[in-house]
Amino acid sequence: MKLSPFSEVLEDFRAGKMVVMVDHHERENEGDLIIATEKVSAQDINFMMREGRGLICVSISAELAEALNLPLQTLSNNSAYQTPFAVSIDHREAAGRGVTAEGRAFTMRRMLQSGASASEFVSPGYVFPLIASPLGVLGRKGQTEGSYDLARLAGFKSSGVLCEILNPDGSMARGRELQSFADRNELKITSVDEVARYRVKNEIFVREVAAANLETDFGLFQTRVFADDADSKEHLVLQYGTMERLKNEGAPLVRIHSECLTGDVFGSRRCDCGAQLSQAAELIIREGCGLIFYLRQEGRGIGLTNKLKAYALQDAGDDTVEANIRIGFEADQRDFAVAGKILHTLGVNRVRLITNNPAKVNTLESLGITVEGRVPAVVPADQLNRAYLETKREKLGHILP
Repeated sequence: MKLSPFSEVLEDFRAGKMVVMVDHHERENEGDLIIATEKVSAQDINFMMREGRGLICVSISAELAEALNLPLQTLSNNSAYQTPFAVSIDHREAAGRGVTAEGRAFTMRRMLQSGASASEFVSPGYVFPLIASPLGVLGRKGQTEGSYDLARLAGFKSSGVLCEILNPDGSMARGRELQSFADRNELKITSVDEVARYRVKNEIFVREVAAANLETDFGLFQTRVFADDADSKEHLVLQYGTMERLKNEGAPLVRIHSECLTGDVFGSRRCDCGAQLSQAAELIIREGCGLIFYLRQEGRGIGLTNKLKAYALQDAGDDTVEANIRIGFEADQRDFAVAGKILHTLGVNRVRLITNNPAKVNTLESLGITVEGRVPAVVPADQLNRAYLETKREKLGHILP
């Protein structure tokens, strides 16, 4: 399948045209029709109903969902990709015709109008909102976030209408079938990964602001601080071995580690973070070279305060995923793209990644970093961390025994 130049995709999208957006072949491996919500018409919805044949949804921000009082359909989302469905709605003025193309387009456009309020809408209805990750495709690699980001990049409010493309026999259209569909309807094709690459190239700006040697219990590292101007965060990179060796002697060991104050500093036993960090340092020292990225995204991206609120819910019986969702967040809001950006800045384009998390591998590969191998970071289960590790395996897709 041939992707269109992204500049042409943006041009068509700005003009109010639909595009086809595909996701990763190892994810759902499907294509969606996408159009900016501000531009959607009854004719567009009718085309989706007639030619797309899938479920028609609209991506919205968490802030809009809160303003319109649109909770998630379930707090225990155990679907394969945790698709963030909110409750379905209709606009009151679409009563009696909510299922029609005109009624759905009207409801979707009114959702985005300035000053729209919850009282204008009724539930259930025929419009299916999807609450996008606040980080867009850098937080979750789905067409929900792809449509959300593409609308903003094209100059519209962050919201897109999307519909899966099915074959006439009702099966999912893939590969050549999507190419034929796009050619027949003169539509540009892009991907979620293309949106991510564009954002990383144009929106994530990292620069080295400090460097010094650091003696640790494991050995001597050179530390570098990189400032991310996109979100004003400072990330730490611990380098072991010379940069020449890191770049020229095969694929070095790399650990992308997210900040965990409770585990990394205070030795919390309810997670495996501190133990994984120590394991990574020991592996890199034995190897003779490698990099540890310490990314400032505490609590899987929700911050220390919310992390402790989630801990309290876990004490009351929720698992780590249910707790995050209950307080209004995604199961995992981390963004690993900045690590890819820093790797490119350092000139390191091939790595062996110390991780159990396929999302880290996928993110680096989508940004042009070759992951030549995955090195497990397994911490033995015990009475205190067993439930946490099981949840990571079952609900977050981590590769664990």
